[in-house]
Amino acid sequence: MEEEVKLAKQGDKLAYQRLIEDLSVYLYNIAQAMLKNDEQSADAISNTILKAYTKLKTLKKPEYFKTWISRILINECKDILRKNKKIVYIEEYYNQANEQEVDTISKEEKIDVIDAINKLDKKTKDVVILYYYNELKIEEIAKILNLPEGTVKSRMNTAKNKLYDLLQGRSENYNG
Repeated sequence: MEEEVKLAKQGDKLAYQRLIEDLSVYLYNIAQAMLKNDEQSADAISNTILKAYTKLKTLKKPEYFKTWISRILINECKDILRKNKKIVYIEEYYNQANEQEVDTISKEEKIDVIDAINKLDKKTKDVVILYYYNELKIEEIAKILNLPEGTVKSRMNTAKNKLYDLLQGRSENYNG
C-alpha cells in the first residue's frame, strides 16, 4: 500500500484509484456504522475521497494512509450527524455483519446488546463500534480519533463495565 500512496502523492491518479478500491469496504463499514444510512454513507465516502485526494500531499508518512483517510471519513460522518442531529443506531449494521456468521445468540439477546450499546454516550459508543464492528486495534482507534491509547483503553473499559451492568439489568437509563 505504501508504494501506491507514494505514486498517488506524485500525481498517479490510477494509484489513488487502486488505494480507494482496496479500502472501499473498510470505508463503507465505518460510514455505515456511524451513519446508518446508505445515501449519507455514500456522501461521506465521496467527500472523504475528494478531500483526501486534494490533501494527499500533506500526508507525511505513507504507511499511515489508512489511518489518515479513516480520520477524514470519521470527521465527515460527524459533520453529517451534526448537520442532521441524528443518533447513531447500529442495529442494521449489526444484522448485516452477522448474517453470514453462525447464529449462536438469540435475536432477543442481540436486541439487548444493541439497545445497551445505544445507551452508551457518543464517545464510548464510537470506540466500541471501531473496536468490535470494524475490528480495529486500540492503537489504530487512538490514531483515528486523535486520542491517547490510554484514553481509548479507558473508554473500552468503561464501555465493557457499563454494557455488563446494562445487560444484567442494573441500569436502565444511561446517558454518559
